[in-house]
This record gives sequence, structure tokens and C-alpha cells, in this order.
Amino acid sequence: MKDNLSEKVTRPWVPFREFIGNNPYLEFFRTNNLTVIVSRRPVCMLPNSYRHESVQFFIALSPVRGGTRDGHPIFVPAGSIYPVNGSQPHAVTEPIPNVSFISLYFRYAFFQKMCRTLRGSPDTVFENDLIPYDPELKALMRAFFIEYGGGRRGSPGIGSGVMVDCIVIQLAVCLIRRLRFSAAATEQRVPSDAELDRAVEHLSERSDPCPLSEVSQIVHVNKFTALRKFRAHTGMTPRQFQMLIRIHRAMDILKDPRCTIAEVGKLCGFPNPSHFARVFRQKTGLSPTEYRRKSLNEVPRTSRFSS
Repeated sequence: MKDNLSEKVTRPWVPFREFIGNNPYLEFFRTNNLTVIVSRRPVCMLPNSYRHESVQFFIALSPVRGGTRDGHPIFVPAGSIYPVNGSQPHAVTEPIPNVSFISLYFRYAFFQKMCRTLRGSPDTVFENDLIPYDPELKALMRAFFIEYGGGRRGSPGIGSGVMVDCIVIQLAVCLIRRLRFSAAATEQRVPSDAELDRAVEHLSERSDPCPLSEVSQIVHVNKFTALRKFRAHTGMTPRQFQMLIRIHRAMDILKDPRCTIAEVGKLCGFPNPSHFARVFRQKTGLSPTEYRRKSLNEVPRTSRFSS
């Protein structure tokens, strides 16, 4: 079959490389299009925020309370699956003890291709409704671990790799069947370069943070599509782009000694001087004061006293 859903990739895809290693708490199962992370024992989930392009399905083997998605609280009962769109922000807001879980991360391009094949639409936006971890899905996960385990011990059963790829496709199909897709997910519209340029111009003119929903209105697609298309157009997310613009604006204003550091930060949309100083140092390697001193020292003497 020419249009093979199990695409060849030179090495397994891993969404969170920083977690890989001799981790006593987590076990990793990596394939071309799916990475599975399993808790070896009950773990404490620490506060952190996440936004990744992969499409995630979090299978709670114990109750999980203490997370948020787009600012809304999340509770996942044991035996339920919580789906997360690609590029959708979510977070753990407080320590969650004694959590047992299986978490699936599908490569976005693969999941999008599956949606196009099954639904006739390349868009993937779905509601975050809970999915039962039912016997069919449990059987597929058991089959996945058995076939994958055969491949890891150095003497794989005949066709284990092929079986794993087939099970990954089956998992994707079963999960897509259970999702409730948003009305916006049926759109097949692609924003034009002119619309994306307007979004770039809009962000360039704003000093205060611009929400992703505002960018999506400018380019007339849902916010997850807007995020991906903007990143493809500029090489960075809208948030990263706007932060870069604000830092460059601050660098220009800092060359004027009449403005205090606090005033510069406020003019560029930073909530307080300490946040401004911290972000500025992260992006430039210098504090605002150090940058001002350096830039003023580089001004030719004639230009300083020409007036």
C-alpha cells in the first residue's frame, strides 16, 4: 500500500527527551509514531506547565486531581482517559501524590494523517471529554506491551516490529472513534501568507501580551491551527515572536538614558521590573542596566555632544 500510515523514521520519536535515562519511576516505550510513558510505581506529579505538539492521551490508573487545561481544573477518575490536543497548554498546579498512569503521545503528523484518512479532514481539534479505558483499549495496550517487550529483549518474536506498528494504528483508530471533534475541526481552510503577515504585524504593534485566540481570529482558523501555521511561517510561536519584539523594543528604548529601567519595562508590557530584568537577561545575556551601559559607551563621542 503506497500511502502507508506507518511511516519510516530513522529513529524512534521521543517527545520528552529530558526525562529519558535511568528513571526509577517511569518506563518509556518508543516507536516511530507513538511514545508511551508508564509509571513503574505510584509517583508524585510536581507542579509544571506543558505545551507540546504531540497529541496526548493520559490514562489514569488512579484518581488524578490538581491539573488545569486552559486555566480550567481537571479531574481524571481512575479508569478514564483524558485527551489533550496538540499544542494545547495544560499544567499540574499542585503536587499530586500516588499517581499511577499510562500516557500516550502520538506524533502530530501521524495523528493528523489518521484523521484525514478516517474523517476526511486534516484538522484534529477535539473536545477534552473523558474517554473510558474500556476492555478494547486495555487489550490493545496489553498487546502493545507484549509485542514491544519481545523486541526489547534482543530475541524478538517474528514480526514484532510489524505488530507494534499495526497496534499503534489500531490504538489511533480506536481513540479517534471515541473523540468528540469540535465544530472547528471540520474546517480545512489554510490561512494565506497575507493573513499570517497581518498577524505578524498585529503582534509587532502590541506591547501587551496577545492571546492566541486573537491571532486565530486574524487568520480565521482555530487557535491550534493558528499556532502551527504561525510557527511554520515565522519559525516561532506567537508568544515567542511577541517576546522577541518586546525585547528588541526594550533594547531601542534603553539607549535613551532619560527613561528609567522600570519605565522601559512598563512601556514594553512587562508587569514589573524584576520580571523584565529576568527575561531580558535570558534573551540577551545582559541585565537592562548592563545593556544600557554597554550601548551608551559604544555611542561615538561626537554624537553625544553634537547638539
